[in-house]
Amino acid sequence: MKALAPATTAIRLLGALAALLLAAQLNSAHAVTVDGTSILPGAVSYEYFGLNFANNIQESHTVGTLNYGSGPGCGGTCIATTHLGSSPFVSATVNEVLYGNTGGGGVKASLGYYMAYINAPGNYNVNLHATDTLSAPDGASVSAGLAFGPAADNTSRFNNFANRDFQEADCKNGCPAPGFVVPAAPFVPDHLLSLTANTLYYLQLDVLLNPLFGDGVEISGLIDPTFSTSASGGQFLFSPGVFSLVATTPIPATLPLFASCLAALGAVGWRRKKAATAA
Repeated sequence: MKALAPATTAIRLLGALAALLLAAQLNSAHAVTVDGTSILPGAVSYEYFGLNFANNIQESHTVGTLNYGSGPGCGGTCIATTHLGSSPFVSATVNEVLYGNTGGGGVKASLGYYMAYINAPGNYNVNLHATDTLSAPDGASVSAGLAFGPAADNTSRFNNFANRDFQEADCKNGCPAPGFVVPAAPFVPDHLLSLTANTLYYLQLDVLLNPLFGDGVEISGLIDPTFSTSASGGQFLFSPGVFSLVATTPIPATLPLFASCLAALGAVGWRRKKAATAA
């Protein structure tokens, strides 16, 4: 059998390496790996008041409390809060009164943050305990939404899911627009999820309130999730703060593989050169 020319062999080897890299990328499903020394990406936060048919607007992108208490149309407590830590939560409360003979509008609190379970490689059963509280005694529409899944790579935006493993929604007196793709019902407190250790996950919480034309009745919403597991030897990591444009980008898992492939190709070339010299 005729031996292949060195150039032909190298081209075929490069083609095989390219196919291997592509397969690795497809199998990774955009998973981002972390370890116990990692600082997770910052959270994205949004708090909004648009009362009196959104003629008076205040908004914030900082984790904390947006206090609209002195704003036009507020007749009491008017706050939207996002909170980080080991037990992040979102909440919003509004008591709207007529201002300029108008009322209505909307209030929103949204938080998207990251978590990871650090342990030996493998899948672990983790309990997601999430409760929500919605109050609207005047019949106003209020809603709460929670979604969870492996994180995608655009950490500067909301809905940064590679895919959604779990989501639930709750509405009182109807769901304010845009609604939800899952049926609305009171939160089931506990959900057993299978998490891959050392993998970055994303959780988003949304509370939306639509007050009723400044009737002076206080309405509110709250979502409060926590994670726990019976597995030993692990730890949970959470976003330490809000997103920063100088945050580092995780190294794709395929780069070390690519480097090893190049090293292997170099070794093949070195051995071929040595064999030719010996001949």
